[in-house]
Amino acid sequence: MTSAGEPGRPDRRRARSARTREAIVTAFLELVHEGHTRPTGAQVARRADVSERTLWSNVTDLDTLYEAAGERIRRYAETLAVTIPTDLHFEERLTRFCAQRVAAHEAITPFARANRLRGSGSAAARHNRTRYLTYSRAELEEVFAPELDRLGPTREAVVLHLVTTTTWSAWAVLRDELGLDADTAASVVLAGLRAGLSEPAGPGALTDDG
Repeated sequence: MTSAGEPGRPDRRRARSARTREAIVTAFLELVHEGHTRPTGAQVARRADVSERTLWSNVTDLDTLYEAAGERIRRYAETLAVTIPTDLHFEERLTRFCAQRVAAHEAITPFARANRLRGSGSAAARHNRTRYLTYSRAELEEVFAPELDRLGPTREAVVLHLVTTTTWSAWAVLRDELGLDADTAASVVLAGLRAGLSEPAGPGALTDDG
């Protein structure tokens, strides 16, 4: 019989299962960061030091694994984001936002590449992308609310333009397709944000006196 102060067997089993699942996700992400864009179940099981049977009893299939890894990456990316007060000068908010977004893009690049390779046929890949875009849009709208609220009927189009400009996909084009280093790519993102937010509002609209 289990004493009142000790967890019962079901609790211990749940805790052990949670630890095993975390180890599997960690193993998967380690392989991805090492350049394995399509880790197999066998590779993940070996890295996590579990049997393949244990692997699939914990994550069911690769889509489940990708979704769990995507959630881990999302939580990590959120730790890189520090609240940017909207009462700061536009240029200060712009610089901080861009720096945070660039840091997040660089951090998630290995997993984002693997997620992209899963393709549109993967429910987990679609879910990860949708969740990422929803978070990205919300953050952008919060930081630049003073500028966006001035736009009237053009607001939605500008928001969509800025979301597109600041996605990881756009970052991948700058870094992988155009071969830009991180600093140069960051300056392109910064310029795109500045143009997108200032142009519709008219000259001088984003100054402290405007």
